[in-house]
Amino acid sequence: MAKWNQSETASLSESFEEMNALPASAFTDPDVFEDELENVFTESWQYVGSSNQLESPGDYLTADVAGRSVVVIRDDDGELQAYDNVCPHRGSKLLEGCGNATRIQCPYHSWTFEKDGALCSTPAQFANAVRNPALEDEDVDGFDAEENSLHAVHAEALGPFVFVSLAADPDPLAEMVTGVSDGLESYDVGGLTLAHTREKELDCNWKVMVSNYLECDHCHANHPDFVRSVDMQEYDIELDEYYSTQRAPILDDERQEVGETCFYFIWPNTTINIYEAGNGCAVYSIDPLSTTQTVLRADYYFEDEDITADREEIIETSYQLQAEDFELVERQFEGLSSGALAQGRLGPNEHAVHHFHRLVESHLTE
Repeated sequence: MAKWNQSETASLSESFEEMNALPASAFTDPDVFEDELENVFTESWQYVGSSNQLESPGDYLTADVAGRSVVVIRDDDGELQAYDNVCPHRGSKLLEGCGNATRIQCPYHSWTFEKDGALCSTPAQFANAVRNPALEDEDVDGFDAEENSLHAVHAEALGPFVFVSLAADPDPLAEMVTGVSDGLESYDVGGLTLAHTREKELDCNWKVMVSNYLECDHCHANHPDFVRSVDMQEYDIELDEYYSTQRAPILDDERQEVGETCFYFIWPNTTINIYEAGNGCAVYSIDPLSTTQTVLRADYYFEDEDITADREEIIETSYQLQAEDFELVERQFEGLSSGALAQGRLGPNEHAVHHFHRLVESHLTE
């Protein structure tokens, strides 16, 4: 049952018969947000971009993960490498945006690093500048490059999608989401190219947006065009430990089945939306900015980068669906922030939301 007093809030039960939501304070408390940055986002796999941005040795992209800037670069062996985008010298940010670099050079003091992260040179000033009188020349010239390389983090590709983890020893992403890996292959997603990106900043906690994505009980009232386009009687939601899958048959104007749409959620904040095999897909990254603000980044993938009229229609239809949700999630967060409701009660078809809330709870310290 819903709880209106903070003293009545309870931990989440495994039982679908007692599907309480996370307490409202989990969405509004800045201390919870800091806990999530450390124990959810730092410890998980985060979508950062497309492998077609990293086709050749030296191609790189930068991204923010849990408040830290990272750089992902293709090395000379064709492998993805990822590092904190910070110089080990005095902490300057190294690279901006995306591009190609033979080596990574700090713009501040010109410390230069190979694509494998190794420090390969420091400026000539080490040898030529006024020297530290407390050191012998060989101590200056023999500066230990090996101990001052870039700080590596983990990168992994899932189909054409690139993910990064800041965790010390994360489980391989492909092993955590085997059903997604298999699904991307069956939907022929591997050869798709990032063609378009949109971002929208929202006045809500990130978990409100994720929770909205994980159920379709709100669809009939708020997404009429989507409901007409699929067979809601056959709409199915399946759960696994670190991902969930939503599927529905696509219907034409005569209500005849003409394909299947599929929506994957990957813990904690990535969704992959397959419109129909061969017709492209979108990746949504639901990124927290603060307790009260979230940015939704939507990357659209097609066979090439050309935005044809058909693809423009797919993007606009997708954006219409998002816009219908934007008002809903901001309205919900406004209610959660009022202090009236201590803990909500989920509906019987919101099992994927319950699963997500339990994952969040299990990763928080207290």
